[in-house]
Amino acid sequence: MRRRGVRRRREADAKAEVAEIRHQLRRFALHRDRWIDGLCRHVGVSRTDYDALETLDEHGSLTASELGRLLTLTSASVTALIDRLENHGWASRTRHPEDRRKIIITLTQNAWYIGQTELEPYLNAVESTVGQLGPDARAVIIGFLDELIDNVAHASRPPTRDESGAIRPTVSRATGATSA
Repeated sequence: MRRRGVRRRREADAKAEVAEIRHQLRRFALHRDRWIDGLCRHVGVSRTDYDALETLDEHGSLTASELGRLLTLTSASVTALIDRLENHGWASRTRHPEDRRKIIITLTQNAWYIGQTELEPYLNAVESTVGQLGPDARAVIIGFLDELIDNVAHASRPPTRDESGAIRPTVSRATGATSA
């Protein structure tokens, strides 16, 4: 009987810890979103523009269609987005070397420099927090975040609707895969 009570307490403790981790992740996401929204207002870009810059920074140069798929944007929206980024001097367009019908979008050095300069307080906050951890703790956190990102990126999403109300496929930002 005592074993069951101990096991139930451990299960309850584990559930409480999972709930606390979810809560802390939600708090972090909320504060990061607020910080990034403030940055967007400061430099005069939309959140979609910022997301495109982050996507290009993470994935490197992309075709317009790849960028649109990762951001779940229509072709017309991607064209307007690229126009805005190009007008700011933060992205450049070049013809695809093998398929001249395609356009390659690349971050400029100016975008990278401005990003590093404007993100410095945020990056310093992350660095100082991580700097307080030992190598074992950092390894655990890296493993946890890597697994979490992979699981969330591949989690099924509810279907979206187009302007007419019809259900349209959802595109995974992680893989670009389409699901109905």
